[in-house]
Amino acid sequence: MRTRMFRGTEVSSVMSQIREEVGEDAFIVSMTENAGRVEIEVGVEEGLPTVRLEHPITDALVETTASPSDTEGLLTLLLEHGIARHHATAIVKGASTLSHTEMSADKRIGHGLDTILECNSLLPMRSNVVALCGATGVGKTTTIAKLAARLKQSFDMKIGLIAADTYRIGAGFHLQTYASLMNMPFRQIQATGIKGAKELRDAVQQFSQYDLVLIDTSGCGPREKGRIEDLEKSLSLLPDVETMLVLPAPSNDFDLHAAARSFAAIDYSRIILSKVDESGFIGPVINTLIDLKKPLAFIASGQRVPEDIEPASNRRLGWMLTRAMQ
Repeated sequence: MRTRMFRGTEVSSVMSQIREEVGEDAFIVSMTENAGRVEIEVGVEEGLPTVRLEHPITDALVETTASPSDTEGLLTLLLEHGIARHHATAIVKGASTLSHTEMSADKRIGHGLDTILECNSLLPMRSNVVALCGATGVGKTTTIAKLAARLKQSFDMKIGLIAADTYRIGAGFHLQTYASLMNMPFRQIQATGIKGAKELRDAVQQFSQYDLVLIDTSGCGPREKGRIEDLEKSLSLLPDVETMLVLPAPSNDFDLHAAARSFAAIDYSRIILSKVDESGFIGPVINTLIDLKKPLAFIASGQRVPEDIEPASNRRLGWMLTRAMQ
């Protein structure tokens, strides 16, 4: 990997210079702002998967050699991968608007997905308080650690971490360990019910001057309505919070839709797709993402912190679909 340093007085102008001189095949190594001066160091992996700069986290895109050239071939690929026929038809229809029909399959599928699935990885977006919710074991804690580490590494953001899981024995220890390693402040919510909700509100207030506050919530099964209601009440006491739903790639349409319906009471605004490295059959989760009509924010895979997370992109989903068929 080679690196280059770019300097200027404004982030926007430096970013423009990076795109002009390096192109999209770059990712942020470090960024500092001091006394009206901005320094951004970028890296380029030569001969490896291309990386596109996308604020605030890098987005890795990989070329694929699979390239079904006809519409039926593309439709067949999607159906074999578990994409529902009506969604597959819509994707192929969207892909057909490309002028270059010989374009690789991943690009065509990504273009088709762009017409029916929104991706938005801006963080923070509407609020600097973000809570992750989802079933037990979907990877919420590790995902929070990845996001926190990447944002601090790339933008030196001031981040506070809160563990609001009061059900599991030893809950919060995992996130506390990450917080210690990353030198980030950490709060553990100990109580449940109204008292726990007030503790959560006080913890968020304690971090009110931080750039971002990430909350790890209790894992709840789709049928545990009481726990989901408790979580909704706790989050409703916060003056301003964005909630993201974490959905695991290795699952089926029924369970994914059940989880999405159960957590609808929490009014999540975006979705994070986790554990994509554990499944070669992601059609069901893509069906769910399209049906929910909520933006996809991030794609997470593996246990490495912070490497195994990236901003969501339909091109990336297209690559995953074609990769699994090879």
